[in-house]
Amino acid sequence: MDDTNYIYAGLINGSILIYDMRDTTTHVQELPPQGSRCPVTSLSYLPRTASAAFPCGGLVAGTLEGGCFWEQKSTNGYKAHLLPLEAGSCTDIQIEPMMRHCLVTYRPGKTHSSLRCIMMELSSSASPESLENLICTCYPVQTFNAGPTCKLLTKNAIFTSPERDGSVLVCAGDEATNSAMLWNAGTGSLIQKLQADQPVLDICPFEVNQTSFLGTLTEKMVKIYKWA
Repeated sequence: MDDTNYIYAGLINGSILIYDMRDTTTHVQELPPQGSRCPVTSLSYLPRTASAAFPCGGLVAGTLEGGCFWEQKSTNGYKAHLLPLEAGSCTDIQIEPMMRHCLVTYRPGKTHSSLRCIMMELSSSASPESLENLICTCYPVQTFNAGPTCKLLTKNAIFTSPERDGSVLVCAGDEATNSAMLWNAGTGSLIQKLQADQPVLDICPFEVNQTSFLGTLTEKMVKIYKWA
């Protein structure tokens, strides 16, 4: 089911196109927008797992109006599950596939004066109409607050700790201080503030030769941090 030959592209009208990399002359399938036709701002593929709470695989799509989980039922079959997110200020959704969490980022607004990153736990339950069909949703677990500014669509990150102790880390760009803030997701405590020269646009954890790194990207510079 988790075929690496397929890639996904989000469009300005809210649609998602699926391409087969073995033949990219045209897309093989289109997933229509759910609700509003708002531009897609983030796409993350979630592989299937043996998790009892959320065994599903599929695509988590974020728009400025909220999010949707496209459960992959078969090679060409997807079922849409609208996620219970706040409408109108969602800028990014990232996933952590091992622990089945996602990180939803909200811009400051009338009710909240600061940037918020909310860790959500994905969950599923059997549909009362059919035991073969699942109802997929999510609920908030922890909230992380940054500065009062959010003009850019920064890609934040949620990932398991390099300590391999079962904990989860969250890293998010803070435009107000030109930095990336790293939190322990379980305790909500700030571990470190990684200073940058400009607003951070993207954050990427990765591993090379069993050594863990964290990369941050601005318009002018890439910084690589080694876990120590």
